[in-house]
Parts: sequence; structure tokens; C-alpha cells
Amino acid sequence: MYNFLDPKLSPKVSSSAPATDNFEASNLIHENGAIRARGYLAYTVIRPPVDLEFEFLCPIKISFVTLQTSVGRQKCTGIELFAKNSTIPYTSIGKAVFDKSGLIFCDSKTYSKTKPPPGLDSDKELFYFKSDQRRLFSDTTCLKVVIFRTDRSVPCLGAIKVFGSLSRSCSKVTVETVGRIMGGTPKPAPQKQNEVESGLKIPQDFIDDLTCEIMAIPMTLPSGKTVDRDTLEKHLENEKSFGRKPCDPFTGLKFTETQFDKCGLVWLEKSPRGRKF
Repeated sequence: MYNFLDPKLSPKVSSSAPATDNFEASNLIHENGAIRARGYLAYTVIRPPVDLEFEFLCPIKISFVTLQTSVGRQKCTGIELFAKNSTIPYTSIGKAVFDKSGLIFCDSKTYSKTKPPPGLDSDKELFYFKSDQRRLFSDTTCLKVVIFRTDRSVPCLGAIKVFGSLSRSCSKVTVETVGRIMGGTPKPAPQKQNEVESGLKIPQDFIDDLTCEIMAIPMTLPSGKTVDRDTLEKHLENEKSFGRKPCDPFTGLKFTETQFDKCGLVWLEKSPRGRKF
């Protein structure tokens, strides 16, 4: 299970209202912990409702969402969560009015008051996702937090974490990539992938650096890693589905326009190990 708003997973955030200086929405996903701790604070004249939209790196299955709902003396007391994916528009998956300084929304199929999600303490209240929207929060690409009520203050959000796992709709390449980004160890390829019946081992140069499977058409990436053409094309299709430009799956660096032509990718025969992208 990962926090999909971890800066390492390159989430995106936007707000429907301007923020007070140094308390922008981007603080909530900033890689610097000190900046992240500032939280979000709407401009002094703003009143509810205020929307905060978060876009994830890939489709996810949300297990629980932890929210810190105060920034200094400012506090919100009413929050509604909306989720969407490639086929379903923003739909409410949970709504809460509360008094404490934080809350947790969770899946009632997994958690309960006797078996609460991690992080539930005396400062947080427990609420559940709408059970009839399980299909949606099991395959979510974007989450919207709507602050619709405050305690005589401006809309604010101290912190937010979205814990879950990758959606079943994610490709194997995406699963492997997220695992590498978050420090996981990819599963080794089955022995029969690296050996033939005679016991002869397949050279490592023939093994895909991302999937650990034998490559049919090796492609050398700018990072120096080599993957099968099919692996790379699946990765690029996944990035395209989220409106992102093609990038190296290992470093996240965008490919240059010179590496494309009108028909798509340009593959250059240069590397003895594989074709250089």
C-alpha cells in the first residue's frame, strides 16, 4: 500500500480559489517536508465552497484518506470527497461534518471502528466511503476535496494522504515502475524465462530491465536501461492516457520531439545490445 500523494509519485494539485501567500495548494504535495507542513490556506476573503483537485500518477484503488483539517487557528468542519476515472465523471464518494481537527475516510469493507485504518487517534473522526460507489474508488484517477463548511475561518487543509494500491486496470509496466519508484523490489523473472531446457542461461543483455523478461526487440533508453519495444509502447500508451508527454519510465525525463515523427516513435539502430531510443 502506498500514499499516492507522496511527492515521489509525481501527483498534481489545483485549487478553485486563490491562496494566501506561502500557503498554496502545491504545499500539500511538496517534496520539502517543512513546506508541506504549511498546508493550504485560501485567501482571506474567500468563503466556502473551495475545491482541491488531486491527480494521481496512475489509476488507484483507494483504501483510506487521511485529512488534517486545520491550519493554525483556521479550521474547516465540512468536507466532501469526489472521485473520477476515465469513464465516470466526478461523483461523490463520501461526505462528513465534524468537530475534530482531522478525519479519515475509509472503505467499510476493509475497516471498522473495531479495526480502524492506521493513524486514527483521538484528534480524528472516522467516516466511510459510500458503499454504492466502491467501483469508483476502486479505480480512481483523480480525487476532489470540497471544503463546504468552516469554523468561522477561511477554507483550509493542513495535510492529506491517500493510501491504497494500484488499480487492476494498471498495466504490468505501471506496477513495476511504481514499485521501483517507491523502493520496492520487482519480482524476478521465472527461471524458465532465463533458461532453456538444455540448462543454457540466457545472457543478461537479453533481459528486459523493467519486466525481467526476455526481449524480442530491445530498446535502449536515454537512462541507459534497455527494455523490450512492447514494454516501452505500453508505458507510452499509459502516459498518453493521462495526457502526459512520453518519458523514460526509469527517470521520468521527457523524450525530445526529435525522437518522434509523424507516424509515431523513431527507432534508431545504434546500440549492440538494442536499438537506441
